[in-house]
Amino acid sequence: MNLCPVCAAPISITMEYPRFTVAVCPKCAVHVNFFSGTESFSHPQTQDLYNEAYFTDSYQAQYGRTYAQDQENIRRLSRIRLERLRHCMAGDWNGRGRLSIIDLGAALGFFLDEARQVGFGQWHGVEISDFACSYSRDQLSIPLQRESLLDWRPNQEYDIVTMFYVLEHFAEQASMLDKVRASVRRPGGWFVLSLPSIFGPHYRWRREEWATLHPVDHFVDYHPGSICAVLALYGLKCHKVFSSPLRKERLPVWVRGFPGLTKIAARFAFGDTMEIYARRI
Repeated sequence: MNLCPVCAAPISITMEYPRFTVAVCPKCAVHVNFFSGTESFSHPQTQDLYNEAYFTDSYQAQYGRTYAQDQENIRRLSRIRLERLRHCMAGDWNGRGRLSIIDLGAALGFFLDEARQVGFGQWHGVEISDFACSYSRDQLSIPLQRESLLDWRPNQEYDIVTMFYVLEHFAEQASMLDKVRASVRRPGGWFVLSLPSIFGPHYRWRREEWATLHPVDHFVDYHPGSICAVLALYGLKCHKVFSSPLRKERLPVWVRGFPGLTKIAARFAFGDTMEIYARRI
């Protein structure tokens, strides 16, 4: 019997695609993915997966440039995230010079560099890749803790913990969320994460293409309701959920001209990716 990796409830296969099957947890609504007919829920050797080629050849094959060459776009997104955080934190933002922030899965360190530039007093990062850690240290003067998040053990609480497109890569969801809970300051610390969303046009109207393109190392999928419900189990209350802008080519023709579509999508966090700002309670 398979168990939900979040709440340990029994799960069974409810959807089948050519490359993988999906079990939806009846308790917490997380979608659990099983690839290539595997009978068990297991994690790949991430030390081998996230090597230099992951940030160069693989990234370029998907986005047309390497991760380092995409720096300005990543920094732009980082500034948007920090601005959203400023609005969520309200007056607490003014004391950011005394606040600590840690980025889990920090990649080449661009987000932390932006956090440093807006005045955060303490910034830390954990990253498994030797290549990424070397880049962050040599190019940005930001040392990262080189360690797999599977092995990482938080030894202090931070005012802000971030994970951008990282959580879905772990089969060990409960373990990772336990670490997040242990690392976010109580009460009032913030957890900011980005995830793919199955509450969006790609999943809703182009399911076959979505399934074909689904990364093999994404072990779970969430929608805004399920991730907020899961975070609540770990003492984190969703404060705001943002969705990515709608991609016109993924919308049916009859939807594209719908009056107020952009505002409606934003109101209900309808998009192919989402960003959650949650607070420790």
